[in-house]
Amino acid sequence: MPVVKPKKKPVLKTAQGTNLDAPITTIKGISAAVAAKFNKLGAATVRDLLYYFPHRHLDYSQRKTISELVEGIEETIIANVWQVREVRLGNRRSTEAIVGDETGNVRVVWFNNPYIVKQLSTNQQIVISGRISIFKDLPVFESPEWEVLEDKELVHTGRLVPLYPLTKGLYPRTVRKMMKGVVDRWAPEIEEFLP
Repeated sequence: MPVVKPKKKPVLKTAQGTNLDAPITTIKGISAAVAAKFNKLGAATVRDLLYYFPHRHLDYSQRKTISELVEGIEETIIANVWQVREVRLGNRRSTEAIVGDETGNVRVVWFNNPYIVKQLSTNQQIVISGRISIFKDLPVFESPEWEVLEDKELVHTGRLVPLYPLTKGLYPRTVRKMMKGVVDRWAPEIEEFLP
């Protein structure tokens, strides 16, 4: 009786030579420490990351002007930074900015994120997405998502924004940016199962 060898799973290589079944550490920017965190979530290979789906999405696709903002609603605006500074709110160091468009100004506060003051500059145009609240009769974005408006595609604002399952040491902005790169680069390499 002939010996039947088990069929090996085919090794699929992408155009750039990276194997879809390769460890995620082969992806630029993913260290062994970050890979260990993804392993806790069941993602060990490039292919696993392609099937690492968000658990929900935030709809930041509808842009408004500042005069159209409504309290309690998730809103997205494009505005110029007029002022940015580090502030102390209780024992917490935070960033506060005043941003505006042709219809008005709004205060933005990022609690416990003093590093943002170094990432923003006066007259810079940014996109902000988040929930509006009212403080002392003025509209305020509290710890919203934001990014600089450039010629690149938006990742954190101005669209349906994916929220991925996380574990300690993985942060939403980092995972979102990384996953966008993974999906853009490797999703076309996934084999179709349709006849």
